[in-house]
Amino acid sequence: MKSRNPEEILGAIFDGEHPESELDHVLEEHPDSKSYLQSLEVMRDGAHSAAEPPKIEDGQFNSFMAGIEEGLEKQPSPWRGRLVWASMTAATLVLALSIFSMITPPPAPVDATEVDFVSTELSGATTEWSEEDGVVTVWINPAKEDI
Repeated sequence: MKSRNPEEILGAIFDGEHPESELDHVLEEHPDSKSYLQSLEVMRDGAHSAAEPPKIEDGQFNSFMAGIEEGLEKQPSPWRGRLVWASMTAATLVLALSIFSMITPPPAPVDATEVDFVSTELSGATTEWSEEDGVVTVWINPAKEDI
């Protein structure tokens, strides 16, 4: 019996494998094992209470089912009101932009038929321009040694 550790011996005494008369002897030799014995008692009490599930009597059944139904009721989403407002705002914005684009007059035609000045920053290149029937054409002529 002395070759085993004190927790094994206390467990065996607690389970009834050894006589309880040995309990005092083990606790005298190992006084710190008293907390282990207390934890064994707590675990056994918990196991006994878990082994017997609570019973619902006939008088309690209606309250029990009401509690279950209350938990099953669908709770409204906290985002519901915010999502409605966000979608309505987006739809209003799209509608306003559509109406604005239909009401706004088209841009005025570009009237760029006059050329005042033509230049380039390419070294050795020259520029020319001509106007025929209201259409202006601009040419850039590169230097011959550059090609």
